[in-house]
Amino acid sequence: MNWDLDSIAGYDEEKNELKLLCDVLNHRKEHLQRGAKLPKGIIFYGETGNGKTLFAKVLAKECGLKVFEIDLGATESESQVCKAIKQAFNKAKKCRDASMVLFDEMDKVLPNELTYVTDRATSVLAQLLTLIDGINSGGNVIFVATCNDYFDLPETLTRAGRLDKKFFIGKPTYASRVQILQFYIDKTNSSFELSVAKIAKLCSGFSSAELETLVNECILHSRGNVSERLILQKISEIKNDDIVRENRSNENIVWATRNVGCFAVARKFNNGPYVLSLDDSTVCNRYFDSLISDCDDDYDDSDGEWDDDYGFAEDDDCRDSDGESTSQSEYYSMQDFIDAITVLLGGYCAQKMLLGKTFDNIADDFESVNALLFCMADNGMFGSDLHYNLDRARTMPYSDGRIDKLNELFDKTIADCMCRAEEILKQNRELVSQLASVLVNKQRMEESDCEPILQSFGGLK
Repeated sequence: MNWDLDSIAGYDEEKNELKLLCDVLNHRKEHLQRGAKLPKGIIFYGETGNGKTLFAKVLAKECGLKVFEIDLGATESESQVCKAIKQAFNKAKKCRDASMVLFDEMDKVLPNELTYVTDRATSVLAQLLTLIDGINSGGNVIFVATCNDYFDLPETLTRAGRLDKKFFIGKPTYASRVQILQFYIDKTNSSFELSVAKIAKLCSGFSSAELETLVNECILHSRGNVSERLILQKISEIKNDDIVRENRSNENIVWATRNVGCFAVARKFNNGPYVLSLDDSTVCNRYFDSLISDCDDDYDDSDGEWDDDYGFAEDDDCRDSDGESTSQSEYYSMQDFIDAITVLLGGYCAQKMLLGKTFDNIADDFESVNALLFCMADNGMFGSDLHYNLDRARTMPYSDGRIDKLNELFDKTIADCMCRAEEILKQNRELVSQLASVLVNKQRMEESDCEPILQSFGGLK
């Protein structure tokens, strides 16, 4: 595609501002001779679907800049992300021609809320700052980024001398909506019963991408003539879908990610009955729900003591929220407990992987992990020399040496289970992401809803 100013429909004010920047970059020598410093970094920000990447590519084309895009692709580890960033900068510096390092959707790597910045984000930010600082303001390299919300980026990145020029690309105004609709309609051979001006008024709040989608949907569902009824129907569909998206609370996203993470790990170990929901007390697998519930019930965390009726009842009449029995008529092995711990940690790992941070809703999961570990020790699963009973610990304390060994063993078990959970989720990242997205909308998914999605990915890897 020919990325020039004519490829941007509407946004006249923004395009004029872009022209001024292009003039500066195209006459860089003249400005440098007058003692001016050229911008090191430029950022295009605003809601998704309004052409931030398009503006960046038009800037490159109008200024004759060779683009070296930071392609994260399937990179996941901190070292891979830092390597991809460094490679793009190195290629740009070695290029004889004027060049641009483009970091599209930069906020995917740098989380918004600084209180949840991960070690990975901190390392990536440090790498990025070092490379931007290394750009000569009078040289041929410029850094350009896009993101959704500039104001949530770390201040160390957005200060003057790093990101010098900021462009806000918001949702199109009425005048821009008219031009954008006309731009896409002119590319078709169809006639619309409503005028472009009328359609633009009905599309208040639409993004540029939604306007393009509207025109395309009207063409796909008509035969040459696009009726007023079809136009209104498609506008309503897009508006209602947007309402659904806007009303998806962060709470649902957080719980869906946690629960699907637990489910994916549990499904790897057990193919038994399950229901995916946003319930805050489930790992979405009836076998592990029962095991964890039994252990949580037996361990009274409020006073650190086992209940008097400690033990797993063979035929307890326990029922879940659907009224179905969750009782187990079998004993649990050490491997069952380890698998259950791994399942609980799956929620924590899924949040890290998909959301880039973890939330306090997994605090109860770690309490359950502790209960499982104490239960294993009380049942002698770590060996008779490391048997540990809370009742005895209160009346006749164990030696410090035994407690130290148990602590070390508990920590190692958690670390091993964390690695197992991370590996399972890493291999099934796309599937977990898809299930979490669907669960946010549906809020509850029966096996009949989940199995087709699982099958489309070829099952869990």
